[in-house]
Amino acid sequence: MILPKVGIAIPYYRVWEGPMGLSAMAMAMRTAAVFTTISTPEDKAGMLPIATSGCYIEDNRNGLVNFFLDSGIPLTHVLWIDTDMQFPEDALLRLLAHDKDIVGCNYRTRTPPYACAGIYKNGDMETMLPGLRQMVQIPTGLLLVKMEVFEKLPFPWFKPGLHTEPRDDVYFCRLAEAHGYDIWCDNDLTKEIVHIDTQQIPWFRPDQIQQVTGSQLNMDRNAAQGKEQAETVGELYRQKVAAE
Repeated sequence: MILPKVGIAIPYYRVWEGPMGLSAMAMAMRTAAVFTTISTPEDKAGMLPIATSGCYIEDNRNGLVNFFLDSGIPLTHVLWIDTDMQFPEDALLRLLAHDKDIVGCNYRTRTPPYACAGIYKNGDMETMLPGLRQMVQIPTGLLLVKMEVFEKLPFPWFKPGLHTEPRDDVYFCRLAEAHGYDIWCDNDLTKEIVHIDTQQIPWFRPDQIQQVTGSQLNMDRNAAQGKEQAETVGELYRQKVAAE
């Protein structure tokens, strides 16, 4: 059993949003504390954060993947973080615990009608359901991808160029799906992240606010379950190591 070694990829243009930087630091500290408990003298879990700045987001993403592949470090995953995201400190641990090739979060776009950036495989009603949900496409704001996915997919992983269609995240999802990979969304974690703009865009659209009140207990319960899952990720890896 190989312990997780995660490249944290942060492509950006000009500036970072402050809440994203604070979220990333808190996540790194929380994850490092768990990784310390599961590391052994023979194998250590770890993180390698890299940020790149440039006008073309697709080129930034492709460059980050190439850097990780050429680094000589046996990374197991890449965690994509966009600079306009805010997320809980246990986000990486919860995504790792799913042990999926591609798993992340959905969120709303920042302009009306605040549509989902990702598309659920079984329709929009999936937005209200808890747990893991299969996707047709998922945005890259908070997305965990196993390194072997990039090793097996052909270059470019993200379509290069300015204002090209489809978007870079759509292009990646179509490429991955065409090569047999499933794409998953953690709907519980999705409800805890924020897409940052001049205003904060929550998971629920303004016309769904009445539904939020009625669903709050379920959301709180799901969040608590997610945090428990993060606490047990260390034990999960220890058990796998012991079994081998």
